[in-house]
Amino acid sequence: MGDCRPSNIEWALHHEFYSDRHRQLFDIHHEQIVGNNIIPAGGEMRKGTGAVSISDFSSKVEGCKQQFYVWGVINYDDGFGVKRYTKFCHRYDCSGVTPQADGTYTIAEKYGRHHEYGNDAD
Repeated sequence: MGDCRPSNIEWALHHEFYSDRHRQLFDIHHEQIVGNNIIPAGGEMRKGTGAVSISDFSSKVEGCKQQFYVWGVINYDDGFGVKRYTKFCHRYDCSGVTPQADGTYTIAEKYGRHHEYGNDAD
């Protein structure tokens, strides 16, 4: 019997400010898919999209009319030789942004949500 751990895990992550809270299209840049990992039983793997500059973030959240979207895809072998994927999209309402003393910003968990579009899995 084969190894039933997810393997060949690869991903692409994207983020963008956008004014429409009902955005429906989320392109995946397949040329940016990277990785070749295994997650052991009971394990987890965290990935990030990279930093957003403070000046860019500051200018976007002014007026609190922007949404901050984070979306991407995770491709993997399910452990039984079947290639699978999960697409995801999260949306953060910038009205929940809180400036911190060190010049960074946080968005409380209650302002983040799974977006209505951009989520799919096989």
